[in-house]
Amino acid sequence: MSIITVFPTQTPTCSLSAFLRKKQRRKNTTSSLELNGENHVSETLNPVRGFRRRLVTVGPILFMRSNQKIHKNSSQDVPVISKKNTPILLNNFKIVQIFDCKISNKIIPSRRLECCNCCPIARSGHRIFADFDFIYVLGGYNYAFNNDKTYTDVWRFNRLTSQWQQCSLFDQTNPLPNTLASFSLVPVISNNSQNEIFIFGGTGFPFGQKATSKLHKIKIDVDGKIHLNLEAENQINNEIENENFVYLPDNQNLLEEEYPPRMYGHAMCHRIELNSDGSPYQVIYLAGGTSGHIYNMDIWRMERPCKIPNSPWKAKLLNRHGFEPGRYRLEAVLHGQKIFTFGGGAPDFCAEFNEVLVFNISERKFEHCPTIPDSNFGFPLGRKCHSLVQLDDDVYIIGGCRDNLEQQLQHPHHHQLITKQQLLNDVWRFNLNNLKWKKLKTNLPIPVYFHSSTLTKDGCVYVFGGCVDEDPLSQTRVNCLQKFWLKPPSLRYFASNALIENMEINQKRRIFNNFDIKLSDSEALISAIFKASVAA
Repeated sequence: MSIITVFPTQTPTCSLSAFLRKKQRRKNTTSSLELNGENHVSETLNPVRGFRRRLVTVGPILFMRSNQKIHKNSSQDVPVISKKNTPILLNNFKIVQIFDCKISNKIIPSRRLECCNCCPIARSGHRIFADFDFIYVLGGYNYAFNNDKTYTDVWRFNRLTSQWQQCSLFDQTNPLPNTLASFSLVPVISNNSQNEIFIFGGTGFPFGQKATSKLHKIKIDVDGKIHLNLEAENQINNEIENENFVYLPDNQNLLEEEYPPRMYGHAMCHRIELNSDGSPYQVIYLAGGTSGHIYNMDIWRMERPCKIPNSPWKAKLLNRHGFEPGRYRLEAVLHGQKIFTFGGGAPDFCAEFNEVLVFNISERKFEHCPTIPDSNFGFPLGRKCHSLVQLDDDVYIIGGCRDNLEQQLQHPHHHQLITKQQLLNDVWRFNLNNLKWKKLKTNLPIPVYFHSSTLTKDGCVYVFGGCVDEDPLSQTRVNCLQKFWLKPPSLRYFASNALIENMEINQKRRIFNNFDIKLSDSEALISAIFKASVAA
């Protein structure tokens, strides 16, 4: 999908000299939708020529102005906007079209095993992250592929060519864990980290019986090779997990008296903190989750000095067995000395948003903070299995589901009734400073839950996969990408997409198959176009 329209080739009906004799500039006031759902007014001047592409940005306002055709009308020039070039709002969710794929671009959720080799299998419970050039997908679950095909594979999506590429292991003897469903993922924060992430916990199938408490670090290099390192784990035998001891995987030396238990559906946060002596530490916080049988709202802290990257992690339990009901598939962010948690729930509980549950790190206790509703739409519906991205002091809640208590179904294998899911496609912004909600005027084209989202460095939100049916057994999944912008894209993005938009499909195939091009290296794209045209 391209957000750049083609430059028009028509000839202006009025001459350039006649137009330049006009001394008075005409102001065209355009009301447009701001990214946060408010209205702003922008002023643009007449084009100097008959046709001109115009990108209008006022604060967070963002859309493509269509080309204007100038007609003589007595003493005034009247711009006429063709239907073909109507404005395109970039802050609306859209489905990303995959280049040269006939199956995934149907975007028809199905339980059939119809899939292609050029795209990831439809899945849920996965995680995604991004750099400037690629969107990466790790793990996930699909009931039709219980042979670890989705648990252990990694894909990346080229933002410039709109193509998927499956990543492979750098060391085939060090495979990915087969528990990558409802695990947690955070980017590694350090001076020399690039495309590095921490992943913790997760489960395989049967859920809960194959849960884990391992901490891994994963790096994906420029060639798409996966480098996996086991950071820490519990000392576990085949039958019983000892929750009181932790061992370093390499030398099996005793480290600490505490370590997080097996869990999945939890939330994880990561940042650099200064210790009492002023030295920097990598710190990970874990919140909530389930073992498959017990839902908790425990808060764990893991730390390691930055100056000694291979040193063992130390774990500490900050809060356990409090009065807060346990929740799973929640999201959390750090803000100062507080951990803000959003949504989540259990089979008989779903967290609402008229207040947020905040953990005070300094005082080691939970606080219930009332929130301020949207002046028009009130509070978001409580939900679980949603996704969250953060931009500065704002977090964005995307999609998810909640129990629809008015509709129940008969379980196919048991006699008890099961509750249908209410799918949510809305997007809400929450400010961490003033605790105020704002509903955005955009929705997911395909409502999903058990999906994952990420925010690129240039401000684009991507959502991948998830479940799409009301059946609580969640058998129907998708493998589509949905995206929208939170801030104006770069000129590099617009120029690169304009070049690709004007290519013939066969020219795209030649260039994409023979050259390594990506968004951060637009010079390579120009060189590839030149070489391809010379060869032709």
